[in-house]
Amino acid sequence: MRLTSIVFALVTGFATVAFAQTWEGFPPYPGSKDLCDQRVYGNAREIHWAAYTSSDPPQVVTAFYEARLGKPETDKGEARFRAAKEGAVERVLSVYPIGASYSYPRCGKDPDADDGARARTMLIVSRAIAR
Repeated sequence: MRLTSIVFALVTGFATVAFAQTWEGFPPYPGSKDLCDQRVYGNAREIHWAAYTSSDPPQVVTAFYEARLGKPETDKGEARFRAAKEGAVERVLSVYPIGASYSYPRCGKDPDADDGARARTMLIVSRAIAR
C-alpha cells in the first residue's frame, strides 16, 4: 500500500510538472480548460500565447493567483500578473471576465462551454521574446 502511494505521488508530480511547463511557469488554474494557442511574429518581438477558460468567476480566479503571485496590475476588469523577466523573455498571465464588452486575444474558438458549465473567465498566458 505504501509503495502504491509513492508511485502515485511520483506519477502525479511528473504530470503536474509537465502541465505547469505549458503555463510558462505560472501555476495552472485548477479545473481550467485549454481553448487555443497562437504565435505572433513581429519586427521587434515574437509572442506565443495560450487561452484557457474556467467556469469560476474572475474574482475567484484572480484571488487564486493573488495568493500565490502577489497583487496584480488591474485595468478595466482585467487582472495581470507578470513573472520575473528573464533576459529578453517576458511572461504574463491575464485574467478576463468573458463577455462582449471585454477585449482579450481571440483565436477563432468561442469559450461558450466548459464541460457543460458556462465559461465565465478567460485566462491568457503569454511569452514575449524581444528580437
